[in-house]
Amino acid sequence: MDIATVSCSGAFVYGEAIPCYKETKFICIMFTVHLLGLIASGVLLIALSPPGDTKEVVDNMGESG
Repeated sequence: MDIATVSCSGAFVYGEAIPCYKETKFICIMFTVHLLGLIASGVLLIALSPPGDTKEVVDNMGESG
């Protein structure tokens, strides 16, 4: 959702189509955490446009620490 928001392209997410354990749903309800926010925590997404050399990007990130 973050990339869709920043790119102003929008997205449709069908929450019922995302597999989720009942225990995970229970925890989200108990702690008032949105499931999609829980999934995205700690994730770094990179979008290349036009599609570029992903190996070069990964190598550069590795060199930068």
